[in-house]
Amino acid sequence: MPAFFRKYPLFCLKSEWEQIQQKLLKINICILKLDQVQLFGFEFINQLKNIIVTFLAASFVEQGSMTL
Repeated sequence: MPAFFRKYPLFCLKSEWEQIQQKLLKINICILKLDQVQLFGFEFINQLKNIIVTFLAASFVEQGSMTL
């Protein structure tokens, strides 16, 4: 260990803490990106389901198979 770090041990700890915080920030950004992709996929599938159900209901009403 260099003499500088023996003389100033808090500097070493601060530097290590900053590195850990940078890694945590990168990990949190990746988690947020993944969460955003998952949310987009869920919303897309949900809206597609709603469109299909509405279309089928309208088709059945038009054919006379179903009434409102």
